[in-house]
Amino acid sequence: MSFSRKYLGIPYGLFLILFVAAPLFVLVYYAFTNGQGQFSMVNLQNFFTDPNTLGTLCYSLVLAFVATAVCLIIAYPVAYILSQSKLKRKAVILLLFVMPMWINFTLRITALKEILSMIEGNLAYYPFINTIIGMTYDFLPFMILPLYTTLSKLDKSVIEAASDLGADNFQTFIKVILPLSVPGIVSGVSMVFLPAMTNYVVLDMLYNSTYIMGSLIGSYFSAYDWHNGSMIALILLVIICIVTLVSGDKECIMKKFLKYMIICIVLLFMYIPILVLAVYSFTDAANIGAIHAFSMHNYVTLFTTPELINMIIGSVLLAVGSAVLATILGTTGAIGAFYSKGKVKGAMSVLNQVPVVNADVVTGFSICILLVVVLGVSKDTYIPLVVGHVILSAPFVYLAVVPKLKQMDPSLYEAALDLGATPVYALFKIIIPQIASGIASGFVMAVTLSLDDYFVATYTKPATFDTISTYVVNATKGSQTDIKTALWALSTIIFLIVIVVEIAINLAPARKAVREEAGADE
Repeated sequence: MSFSRKYLGIPYGLFLILFVAAPLFVLVYYAFTNGQGQFSMVNLQNFFTDPNTLGTLCYSLVLAFVATAVCLIIAYPVAYILSQSKLKRKAVILLLFVMPMWINFTLRITALKEILSMIEGNLAYYPFINTIIGMTYDFLPFMILPLYTTLSKLDKSVIEAASDLGADNFQTFIKVILPLSVPGIVSGVSMVFLPAMTNYVVLDMLYNSTYIMGSLIGSYFSAYDWHNGSMIALILLVIICIVTLVSGDKECIMKKFLKYMIICIVLLFMYIPILVLAVYSFTDAANIGAIHAFSMHNYVTLFTTPELINMIIGSVLLAVGSAVLATILGTTGAIGAFYSKGKVKGAMSVLNQVPVVNADVVTGFSICILLVVVLGVSKDTYIPLVVGHVILSAPFVYLAVVPKLKQMDPSLYEAALDLGATPVYALFKIIIPQIASGIASGFVMAVTLSLDDYFVATYTKPATFDTISTYVVNATKGSQTDIKTALWALSTIIFLIVIVVEIAINLAPARKAVREEAGADE
């Protein structure tokens, strides 16, 4: 049998079937069975007849709606300004909004908590408002990016035509720009709404004791109640499906000062907690507030405490290892799907989208049920944890590679075959180099997602193992002041690494252009 590029999609297709489709079927099975494995509607009945669970659902919906609305209100002007203006180094400014995503979200929320505690004194006084601030702070980049992508692709001739027909700036925005930006709004809402319903860690860290839907799953997980937990996870899947189905169908008029002001305000909102932690990491302060003397104590603690060192090394190894597997699977899957027929390509695209729009807590819970409960795989083997992180990140690698496949010159591959190259040789010499930037982007995203994850790790990790997120959450609940402040140092180091990586990424194209120009001159 001769080699075909579409066959490369088989491993990833099987992976999606085993670890995306299969967990969904397992969820359905456990949701509609009792402890004896018999069909039962009791779990569904319990959910809709229990005032506590219904109250949790209503609170989660309100919280998610408000958080999503606030993110949209803040993100839209920023994305619009960036996409339509002629700001120098626009790409660099956009990266400034992306960079906080690379810093573990529990560390960022810790920084935000310290600032809110300093302002309010007692966070318990305003739990809902603080939660909205925390959710907005965590999910804002996920709203800005799809909006910017959509708005930057608007056909400016349509906007100019509206102006020529007598429409003023407001009418042009309402009648033309806003409708054309709906796909970006839909994408942003999809990436914020469901996570906001389930991310109970933000509530816990900001001292909001109210349950949301993710909290219910967490409580059932702790009680080994797979049946009611599966029903909650299934209901969340139904909600996201409904949301998806319902939502799916010139220079900016603001003055230059106003543009920069809006951008600066949002950037300050995103970076102040990080910068505050960075400053206080070099002091001997136990809490954010009064200025203390300069000290390297937190960094000494970070690099001399065995449990912190083991946690960091373990998190990095997990991130890199799972990212390598995710990159291989996602890349081969994207290549295979790209060269497959329409139905196969469509099926893989749909399955690939499930982990992207799904809540991490549902992904983690479903993998735990499939591998640990059904198949009996011990968490101590690290298999559930690694598989969970690969599932979390491989779809994003797939999404990063597909656009590069669409941009490459297909004639080069065919020419290589005509010249006698084998399909495998042509794959590695022609296709892979053309999509290398997409593969690299996918790998970086996979590492970032793994380092940022809390929920998948919580449900799949061995009891003796901690990632950065699980460790931070547990540490902030305790009274170990040295450990807590050492995490400030960890946040600062990660932030500096992110800055260095971003500088390197931006300098690389410039250096390449200089070399090419020099070669042309010669």
